[in-house]
Amino acid sequence: MKSMKKSLLLWYFLIQIIVYPSLWGIVYYKAHHIIYDQLDEFLEEASEGIVANIHLNKDGRLSEDSLKKIRKIVEEEDEYLQVIELDTGELLARSDSLKNALFPYPDRVARKMKKRKRYFWNDEISGEPVRAIAFKTKIPYPESSNSPAKSIMLLLALRREDAVSRIQEMIKYTAGIFVLALFCTLGAAFFISGSTLRPLKRTSRELDKITAQRLDFRLTEPKHKELQPLIKTINSLLDRIDTAFTRERQLTADIAHELRTPIAGLRSILEVALRQPRSEEFYRETLTEAKDILSRSHQMLENLLMLARIESGEVAPKEETVPLRSVVEECWRVFSHSADERQIRFENTINEQVYVKTDAEKFKIILNNILSNAVQYANTGGKVTVEAEVDKKKHSVALNIINTGELIPESDLPHIFERFWRGDTARAETGVHSGLGLSIAQALCRLLSLNISAHNLPPDKVCFRISGLRLAPPEKKT
Repeated sequence: MKSMKKSLLLWYFLIQIIVYPSLWGIVYYKAHHIIYDQLDEFLEEASEGIVANIHLNKDGRLSEDSLKKIRKIVEEEDEYLQVIELDTGELLARSDSLKNALFPYPDRVARKMKKRKRYFWNDEISGEPVRAIAFKTKIPYPESSNSPAKSIMLLLALRREDAVSRIQEMIKYTAGIFVLALFCTLGAAFFISGSTLRPLKRTSRELDKITAQRLDFRLTEPKHKELQPLIKTINSLLDRIDTAFTRERQLTADIAHELRTPIAGLRSILEVALRQPRSEEFYRETLTEAKDILSRSHQMLENLLMLARIESGEVAPKEETVPLRSVVEECWRVFSHSADERQIRFENTINEQVYVKTDAEKFKIILNNILSNAVQYANTGGKVTVEAEVDKKKHSVALNIINTGELIPESDLPHIFERFWRGDTARAETGVHSGLGLSIAQALCRLLSLNISAHNLPPDKVCFRISGLRLAPPEKKT
């Protein structure tokens, strides 16, 4: 497993390996130029001083006085000198320091001097490293002579041992400083990376404390701004996991509770039937009652399976144009018989020209569950009304399903779409439903990008509202 700390240090080391030599190269380059610029400046001044002391005789040679002054200057500065006439190549003067050696004059320097008046280069004289200058100028003849000025080449060199040693010392010391700086910064990086990653280690220790039994534990919010989004995301994830686990535990408990009652009832009627011989009619009634119990249990499990499929994303919606009034009428036919038995009237006020874009099959399931709830909780002799609110500007439709009867307590309104919720005892005793219908309706509304809500209309009405339906143009009859 890779270590983040080691990776950071490795990358830091690689960057420093590139940066420090680059900086050292820049320092060396600048120092080298500064040292040699000083040598070149000295050579140039010395050359100009020597030229200022050169005087010619009438015959075009250097005067004895000029030679003495030049030798004195050269000897004092420990320099190498050679003066040549450019036109003839005649040697006019040379310093004693040259002895038998020739003053180096490479071809590359000769080529440069064709276009320049002066040129600097590094060379060797008698095995000693020197810095040399080639200086081209003209020396006038005495005033009594009518000859033109003489073109000469002055070659002057200065030992550069001191410059070389200074550069070598600079290389040694700066290299040492850079190596020391490299290890110091690596040490500092090791400490800083450890300090920076410490909050992550603390977070890791806190995460180890989270178990299936301690899902309510949350990570401490760090002081570092960079880690705050990560911790908030993890805590948000933990909230969702905790909610999901709580929901699943509640679901398991609810299923166990819901199945316990019908299974107990089924066992009871079977035990009574087997206790002693019974008539054929009694057995028929017992089996019919057992079948009804199994049918309700099977329906509850089917509803749970549908909820699971919807929430897991296995159910995909399809879009089609749906005539709203016709769909409501079709769904109401299922409940018309039970409504007639309790003298519950039904009114559908939706205009026949109202069409919506939605999944017809899933929308019918939503309507069936809400209409079933409305008939179940409507008072005897009451009324169920379905109306549509059309907003042509927003191209949307809201559907209201209103039933008369007992109001839902305000404290129960936020929970009516929860699984197995049946409201207060009085309302729960009015039906035999499993409490999954409204949960399925809400899940399907989310799938179809619709909103479903419930509210009371005092004094004696309850309204379920489905909003977000998209208005569609009526289909043309062919």
